[in-house]
Amino acid sequence: MSARLREYLPRCQWRLLLGLLLFTLFYEAVRSTLFNGPCAEVISYLLFGAIFIGTGAAASVHQRVRQFSWLLLGTWLIFNMLRISGTTSLLATTSTLTGIIVLGCLAITFREVTRKDTADLDTTFGAIFGYFLMALSWGLFYEQMESVRPGSFILADAGPTISSFFYFSLVTITTLGFGDILPSTPLTRLAAGVEAAIGTMYVAVFIGRIVTQSQK
Repeated sequence: MSARLREYLPRCQWRLLLGLLLFTLFYEAVRSTLFNGPCAEVISYLLFGAIFIGTGAAASVHQRVRQFSWLLLGTWLIFNMLRISGTTSLLATTSTLTGIIVLGCLAITFREVTRKDTADLDTTFGAIFGYFLMALSWGLFYEQMESVRPGSFILADAGPTISSFFYFSLVTITTLGFGDILPSTPLTRLAAGVEAAIGTMYVAVFIGRIVTQSQK
């Protein structure tokens, strides 16, 4: 059974990661309205950690790079646990680590999705995963920017929850932009603009390349 499982996982790893990511987004939407609290927030960050670990495990990288990534991720999780417990002195460091992890996961995903000469079904799921990973990662980054500098976003009736920033990230990356949440500082405006530009280029370049590969 274990041998069959080891043979099956590499063929569906991106599908599993996409499912975990969508579950995390759904969990955040439910958590913010039904059972918000420190324990629920801890579960959120454990889910984020599982997504980041899975992204690294699915990639073909050097063992030392993988070990460094896990060390970085462990530090990030510890700092976030301290932040949840009320330690505010680590907010800037935690936000910096989040940015590094986000960029690393995105780079790994793009590399794995585009390095094959031909596209299979799991590669297509990997491309979809990469798109949603960008939205989730930017949303997490926005939430921590607001924690470091309250008032970085005009939230209207929405509270400064991770779910609110995921929503803002999704409507930004798709260039939908309802306007009910707005960036209010030069840095957050720049970040939102960069996300929208990257999201558009991702669809145009990476998804287009996968379609081209599938026709070979």
